[in-house]
Amino acid sequence: MRQTSTDCNSSPKPSANGLVGWVVESPGRGTLGIITSCLTTIFLCTWVVIHARVCKRPLFHGLHKFVLFLKTILAPEFIAVEGLQEWSQAQKMVRNCMGLTGGRLKLVHAFYIGMLALRYRTPQGQKVIWPNQYTWLLEQGLVDWDNHTTWGLSEENIRDKSNADSAVKLLALGQVCWFMAQSIMRQVHGLPLCQLETMTLSYIPLIAITYFFWWVKPKDVMTPSVVDLPEMSAEHTETFESLAVSNIFDNEGEAKQDSFWTIFSLTPEYLRRKPKIKPQ
Repeated sequence: MRQTSTDCNSSPKPSANGLVGWVVESPGRGTLGIITSCLTTIFLCTWVVIHARVCKRPLFHGLHKFVLFLKTILAPEFIAVEGLQEWSQAQKMVRNCMGLTGGRLKLVHAFYIGMLALRYRTPQGQKVIWPNQYTWLLEQGLVDWDNHTTWGLSEENIRDKSNADSAVKLLALGQVCWFMAQSIMRQVHGLPLCQLETMTLSYIPLIAITYFFWWVKPKDVMTPSVVDLPEMSAEHTETFESLAVSNIFDNEGEAKQDSFWTIFSLTPEYLRRKPKIKPQ
């Protein structure tokens, strides 16, 4: 960490390479204060922005969220790209369903379905209804949007399940604004920033971009909406099941579904893939 005499008169003198050791707290600033401020800002930025998918078990949900937290810390640009992918997928679903729902399927509904929060019952357990599957049900007239509340897709129900904490968001916003203002003032007065402060500043624009894309996405939804599929012919059932993008997120007791490795499976990787529809 580079040190100037304007920061603290009692600070150790810099070495020949301009670096100093641990600096105690003083009327200027000390090493502990810098570390605490930077780590607090990074933690609040990264933890608040995480919007994990719905997992079948609370333990899996917590572990998946922790994996996303580590990913955000190590590579925040990947989270920004992930946010863009999910936003694009949700926008695509809204456009595809525009004429089928009279424009009443909104971005929050698309995000909710895209985060694997809509599932249907089977004799073996529950299976995920993917966005393309729900769109297909609407196209075939097997599902009517007028009955979306019975499927747990009302905005009130979704927002009630969302655990977004406004107080934590305000705390994160306040910390970020204070940190940025302090950094700007130091530059204005010709005072240097240490490497940790510069790294912390680099997180802020990426996290802001990610949060923009996830602004309406429900946060920390713990329980999915479970429904019964309408009666379908054998051909319709085969087509519907062929539209499933993956079955590792289902809850039918298979080994790969119960494996802890599923917490590393990131939803956008599956949303990008085009499933093959079996010919009729």
